[in-house]
Amino acid sequence: MTFPKLLIYRLLVFVRRIKFGLTKILHIFLALLKLKITKASLSSHTFFTSLAFTGGVVANSHINQKPK
Repeated sequence: MTFPKLLIYRLLVFVRRIKFGLTKILHIFLALLKLKITKASLSSHTFFTSLAFTGGVVANSHINQKPK
């Protein structure tokens, strides 16, 4: 390989590794966030009731929309 091709290849590999690392970190963060939410919701049912309420409001707003 010539020098510019090698440089571009190394850069692409580096970018892929960074993207892979960032997605791993993001997945871990989301898992911890989900765990935190479930712990909070197990201790108090306010999370589930608020979730059910917002889900009901969203469903009602979709049902009540008139077709144009």
